[in-house]
Amino acid sequence: ETDAHSQDAGIRARYYYAIFLVNRFGDARADEIRSLLKQVASIDGPQYAAFKRYISGVFKRPNTSYIKTQVLKLAGISSDFRSFLIQNGWQF
Repeated sequence: ETDAHSQDAGIRARYYYAIFLVNRFGDARADEIRSLLKQVASIDGPQYAAFKRYISGVFKRPNTSYIKTQVLKLAGISSDFRSFLIQNGWQF
């Protein structure tokens, strides 16, 4: 069994890798980005509470915030991730 810290780190790695892919390759790697974000969007359980708080906090940042613009790019590629954002306080 994997501990909560390792599970959280794995989700964050997928999330940041998806940001890298969208910036480096754009739509050319959309299938891989969607696959990564599907895993992120399916998280459930208390071990992911910190990541969910982080995502909710990103929404509160100014629209010019670098990380917020990246999250919006990801939401434009993955409907699963967009739904996850809405479940965690985002409004589009």
